[in-house]
Amino acid sequence: MDILIVGGTQFIGFEIAKKLIEEKHNLTFFHRGIHKMPFEGQEEIICDWHNSTKAEKLLKNKKFDVVISTICFSEEDAYFSYKLFKDTTDHFIVISSAAVYLLNPEIYIPYGEEDALLEVSKFYKESEKHRYGYGKREADIYFLTKYTRADFPCTILRLPIVVGEKDYTGRLATYFCQIEEDHSIILPDGGQNLWGFLYVEDLANFVLKILKNKKAFGKAYNLSQKEGVSLRQLLIKMGRLIGKIPKLVDIPSSFLIKTSLGLNFSPLYSSQHILLDISNAINDFGFNPTPFSKWIEKIVFFYKKNPPIDQFRSTRELEKDTIEKYILSFKGF
Repeated sequence: MDILIVGGTQFIGFEIAKKLIEEKHNLTFFHRGIHKMPFEGQEEIICDWHNSTKAEKLLKNKKFDVVISTICFSEEDAYFSYKLFKDTTDHFIVISSAAVYLLNPEIYIPYGEEDALLEVSKFYKESEKHRYGYGKREADIYFLTKYTRADFPCTILRLPIVVGEKDYTGRLATYFCQIEEDHSIILPDGGQNLWGFLYVEDLANFVLKILKNKKAFGKAYNLSQKEGVSLRQLLIKMGRLIGKIPKLVDIPSSFLIKTSLGLNFSPLYSSQHILLDISNAINDFGFNPTPFSKWIEKIVFFYKKNPPIDQFRSTRELEKDTIEKYILSFKGF
């Protein structure tokens, strides 16, 4: 098949592309050119997606069996994608996010695909914190509506935090580095927030299964591991694989938000549990995600052989000061 990948020359897009190339598909990458095209022998189109005039010109008269977009962040993005591809592709696959479920306090875990259709209050619509999730939700709804009204062959894949050996965000890598270097790790609220992560290879394998499959048209699919794992459990498991006991320091988020440190220093802290119902992906396509214990072992082994850079190192001294202040706050009681 001739397949266009919009955005995503790193990590998620890279892993999907690698699997597609292994299956002998012909790829075209549409990207800004910031990062070198990761595969030889494949075509590329260098353009900023938001330069609509240039994008339309470069894609004119081009047809693709499948288009995979990693950069639909708003209804406006969705409209432009539909305008470009409504007559030039047999299947449009959108990479969306579990953030669409964090817009209504009446949505409970595990989140089902239909929960994204529930009403969103004015607070969430106007909240800067939820702008990403709201934009993703609006894009998803636009595409699903176009399937219903115009038979646009689209599929939406909703992802939690995606993990893998080559994750450039450094979220898991920072914890690996801190455990290796015997740093004290602050866990907001004890690190009890639950995650259902997604191993990147499972995403790529699912994309292969749904290519031009009409069963997937007009549907959204949640993808994640089956288990719910707390941040605390993740760090303890990582420590065992490294061969060290993590130095975990539990501090309430209510204390942290009053300090200069705040909460953003902890890349896997969340005030909400993020667990997805993946039964539709299992029932329709036999989705069988990699268990937590398997992928964490793979990633730690990779980090041991390829020591990562701690991208969150800049807050280490402030973290030490915050721990001292927290301990001192108990003196006198």
